[in-house]
Amino acid sequence: LNDLMLNLNRTLYEKHSIMATVVFSLEKTKGSSLSGYRSGLVFQSVPSLNLGTAESATNDSGYSDDTRVGIIGRVGYTYNKKYVVQASVRRDASSRFTPEKRWATFPSVSLAWNLDQEPFMKNISFISGAKLRASWGKLGRDKLDAYQYYSMVNLDYGYGFNNVQTTGATITGMSYEGAGWEANESKDIGLEFYCLKNKLYFTADYWQKNTVDMLFNQELPSYSGLRDNTISINGGEIMNKGLEFELNWKEKKGELTYSVGTNVSTYKNEVLSWPFGDGVERIYNLGDPRCFAVEVGHPYYSFYMIDAIGIWQSDAEIDAARYHQKNADGTFIYSNGSPVWGWPNYDKSRPSPGSLKFKDQNNDGTIDDNDRVHKGQRYPKVIIGLNASLEYKGFDLNIICQGNLGQSAYIYPGQGANSRMKGGSTDQAWAYARWTGDGSTNNTMQPRLSYDGTNIWFKEQKQPNDAHLHRADYFRIKSANIGYTFKQSVLKKVGLSSVRLYVSGFNLHTFTKYPGADPELGGNYSYDNYSGAGVDRILTYPVPRSYIFGTQITF
Repeated sequence: LNDLMLNLNRTLYEKHSIMATVVFSLEKTKGSSLSGYRSGLVFQSVPSLNLGTAESATNDSGYSDDTRVGIIGRVGYTYNKKYVVQASVRRDASSRFTPEKRWATFPSVSLAWNLDQEPFMKNISFISGAKLRASWGKLGRDKLDAYQYYSMVNLDYGYGFNNVQTTGATITGMSYEGAGWEANESKDIGLEFYCLKNKLYFTADYWQKNTVDMLFNQELPSYSGLRDNTISINGGEIMNKGLEFELNWKEKKGELTYSVGTNVSTYKNEVLSWPFGDGVERIYNLGDPRCFAVEVGHPYYSFYMIDAIGIWQSDAEIDAARYHQKNADGTFIYSNGSPVWGWPNYDKSRPSPGSLKFKDQNNDGTIDDNDRVHKGQRYPKVIIGLNASLEYKGFDLNIICQGNLGQSAYIYPGQGANSRMKGGSTDQAWAYARWTGDGSTNNTMQPRLSYDGTNIWFKEQKQPNDAHLHRADYFRIKSANIGYTFKQSVLKKVGLSSVRLYVSGFNLHTFTKYPGADPELGGNYSYDNYSGAGVDRILTYPVPRSYIFGTQITF
């Protein structure tokens, strides 16, 4: 990694300030490997390949070479400390793209107006500083594997000719030269205020980031005959936007110094276009749940599932919902002279009292993927932070709190503590709220606890439905620290420079109605790596509550 930078800063005629920066960056990564193998060593205690049998000998090697180059030019101008403008152009190159698409240009520009330097602000005594700013810019991303534009060839591929195993070469991955840079286009406008002799600080920002020409792996048809049947393509656009507010107060009164602050952020995500055709693309997340979907006009990977509208209470209610099934031509279906009945359930099978009742959105008499609807998002709509600190006569106190609002989590009904759906263990609260008979429960969406010995009932309940989708709002005291620092006059007598005693606590309490172990689920929320975010499999250990008692001594 090599970076070269050249800076220029000049002030002309007292009011004009200019700056210029040129940066050249080179990042090069090389890797190689060589390995050999033999089995049947004569002496196990001597690690030498020569002691193994020649018939078992194999070898392998690997090589990789990845290079990125960046050239950045930035200029800025400030007039009389009031108006600031900066602009930059970045040229990036990556060896992961073909020569035709290797280079890309990403510009940016920012403006600032220091309002406190204007004459009309001089008479507003309680405002000590104010700034209005705006920015726009693009950045690139080369998120794909190296050598994508080469065909992958396996030189040790076996195939049978006339019942004889023959070794040869075959193409296992197709070359594709169409992939180029992914781009993030960001814009922001904000306002800053310092008031009451800098005791009060306030900022407000509106921001928006659009990810365009996203890099995806496109699956090729199975008849392509390739083992690695994917190619990298560009396509689609996702928008993220929100508001951010920050308010801080800091003051000193005699021996008391304290500060308190809060920040609130809103977040909205929406798919603007999608490269894989119109309509809904279902996401098969982590194997079984299949609870996410991508559709233009909705959040990326929003929950997409069936509406659970109650619980079947009795056989009479179930029989009243049955219907005589029909063939495609509209004629009724009979079996041995008897009508073939259907129910609004998976596979048109008859549900049992105590099992969940689902809404047949398209009124076709069965429950399937065509009855799914968007039911919320897995990331918060609002993020809140609070912090406070205090110092007084050697004592100090710090508290940090954080909360999320507007997010949901899907408790997967087939694993962990929720394995009650297949005869596993359960928790007391769920057991007490379960369906136990006609009219016992309907609003809580807690079906019966028993397992009927077949897989049908479990299959019904495990299909992604909003009975297992819960609001995951929470507010958490993340940390608190209280300490005492002894006075210097006392410490000098024992030859010490500083002594501080303290107690710290982490994850002290969480205010939430989420029924799972922890509403702050792990996982990645980026568009290219969702990695299970929003799905609670009861396998992730909840964030522990911990305490630390300590002493800091300086001699």
